[in-house]
Amino acid sequence: MNLRIRKQGFTITEIVIATVIFVGLFTALFLLLNSSRTETSKSINYMRAMQLAQETIDWINSTPFEDVTANKLSILNGSLVDSYSNKSVPIPVGENANNTVTNPEYPDDYSKCYYFRKLDIDDLNSVPNSRFLKKVTVTVYWNESKVPKKIDSASGEPDRMRKITLSTILFNEKEYY
Repeated sequence: MNLRIRKQGFTITEIVIATVIFVGLFTALFLLLNSSRTETSKSINYMRAMQLAQETIDWINSTPFEDVTANKLSILNGSLVDSYSNKSVPIPVGENANNTVTNPEYPDDYSKCYYFRKLDIDDLNSVPNSRFLKKVTVTVYWNESKVPKKIDSASGEPDRMRKITLSTILFNEKEYY
């Protein structure tokens, strides 16, 4: 009896083509996941900056109108990272805060972006009857995965890649108009 054994297998050409297709699909998937991770990280940093700006405006809204001056609120200006330890600076809480945590700080994730907060308070003297109005602008600067040359900035814009600005108008409810 004549039995023929049929050998089945892949040729080298088929293996090379399958490998190229697999590597191409794997590379496309890797690039997609990497860009998704990067964009998610940027979105998280943006949302933290928005939260810091809104938090600052909320602090100012809870401050008496006559105390809303650049000198009295200067503690809200500057880097949120200590230039010596590269750790978060303590959160400035008022004396009347019902806080059980001593020396609260921002989480370590905040110090990775080197957030810097700048506060501008303007009296609206050019607007008629503006004695009961103040414009407050909060600008938050941050970096995306890059250590700035200078963590603290004495004047001018800090060495950061991104920034966001929020403004509001404060109204003195005690003033007669």
